[in-house]
Amino acid sequence: MSIPNYVKENVTIYFPAIMELIGTNNFNWNEVEEIYNSENIKRIKKLEAQGTDTLRVEANIYDIIVEVKKFNRQAIRLLDFFNKSLFHLNAQLNENEKKLIISNIWNVLTALDKRYLDFFSELAVLNNTILAGEFRLDNIEYELPNGKTIDFRFKSIKDGKFILVEVFNIHLNSEKVDSDDTLVKKFLDGRLIPKINNKKEGLTEDIHFDLMPVLWGRQMT
Repeated sequence: MSIPNYVKENVTIYFPAIMELIGTNNFNWNEVEEIYNSENIKRIKKLEAQGTDTLRVEANIYDIIVEVKKFNRQAIRLLDFFNKSLFHLNAQLNENEKKLIISNIWNVLTALDKRYLDFFSELAVLNNTILAGEFRLDNIEYELPNGKTIDFRFKSIKDGKFILVEVFNIHLNSEKVDSDDTLVKKFLDGRLIPKINNKKEGLTEDIHFDLMPVLWGRQMT
């Protein structure tokens, strides 16, 4: 008798869009379950060490699913947004492209903190990039001559030229930064410019890539 995989069951019910993207591709759900259970054990030990009934942690996708089960409206809206975005992406990708992004999906489901948002945003940027039907996904984690990687390489349908796209997640968790436009601009400049310089460090030729910043406000904890 097979042992039930509760992670897969919950994702199937509450995050069906990601199941559509996985499709018939190989995906190690047992390892995902092990990673999830390991994190739960760590949380239980922290609770026992603190001697309290509550533990403040960065929410992961499974915490969102738990909150959806509790009819938390914020969680319901967030998960609905995720599903709609990925259902739309699934409709646009061919089977070869879906194979390419299995590692992106893996990261969404195994990042057991707020980093799952960063990996989801890569899929959202992918969706927006191919939306107009001008590009197809050609490669992920494309390696530059300096050994650093760019998230996506796209191929133009019209002329076969390639474009590189790097996704850069920025979390605006400070209420002070969120509410002041000048501080937001200063904050962004301080993050975007070093990011570009870091990617280009060590290059002997000027390689163009598009940096796509994704801004996140305060998340559930």
